Amino acid sequence: MQSWKDELKHFISGAVADPRSAIDMKQANGELIRKVILGYGPDAARPDARTGQRLVFNVSSAHVPAVLRRGYFNTYDLKTIVGTRGPSRLRMQIDSAIAALGTGIGPEHIYFGAVELNGTGIRYFGDYCVVLRPDDRSELMLITNSYDVHRDPTRSSVFLADDPVRTSNNRIATLRNWAGNWPLDTPDMVVLKLASLIASTRRRLTTGTIAASVLADEDYIEVARNGSFTSPNIEEIRLSPADAAADARIGDRLLSGPTPSLAEALWRKRRRGAETASAQARITPRVVITSGRDRG
Repeated sequence: MQSWKDELKHFISGAVADPRSAIDMKQANGELIRKVILGYGPDAARPDARTGQRLVFNVSSAHVPAVLRRGYFNTYDLKTIVGTRGPSRLRMQIDSAIAALGTGIGPEHIYFGAVELNGTGIRYFGDYCVVLRPDDRSELMLITNSYDVHRDPTRSSVFLADDPVRTSNNRIATLRNWAGNWPLDTPDMVVLKLASLIASTRRRLTTGTIAASVLADEDYIEVARNGSFTSPNIEEIRLSPADAAADARIGDRLLSGPTPSLAEALWRKRRRGAETASAQARITPRVVITSGRDRG
């Protein structure tokens, strides 16, 4: 039997008892990540069309009816159609740099989504996660949020206060180094995104661990979709269990008290409107109960 006391000593001291095993584990986990992104289970011989990488957009429940009725608007659309303030100066600078990567996408035609597996996207941008149907489109993809080009540590090497031309060129060069092709490059980019996880673990990864790491909070791989989408492009809408629980709790308090706050009641009312609009579009929102495999 294994001497676990000796194994623990090797671990604490930083010594590697079996370097070949460690390399094998890294290779196996890297290959597993690639398979999961492409829709394979850990022991599957062929992919499952219902699983694998998806492009998602998070939308506030308040705006779901409008999205399903008129399509998804970016900040340029909102300025033109709705009359809002429009994109910030920084947003336009970054979008112009993305447009300069040779994709042929004008800034006003960029719609930013995220790569997701089994989760509910980026909660900060909205409580309803809209999942697009897989198609044959090729899109620009960035290994991180495009705003990171203006955040440290990248900003210090890109931004030159007295030279806007060089700053613009630096921004374009940095984004080009971050760029890939959706969906072709996703498996390789995800393996690199999870490199620290692969390097640090001595165990085989699971689908749930991979899914939770592909998109964690606001750390995601960004897709710059060329053009918007409408209801026929939507595969499903996902809801987080935390939001579903909060919704149910507010409903219970409306019935039996104590009375929820006005903000809570308004949020729940907006979700009822989103549910109604989804039903009219023949899309049933699904509460995601697990990020791992599920026998159903």
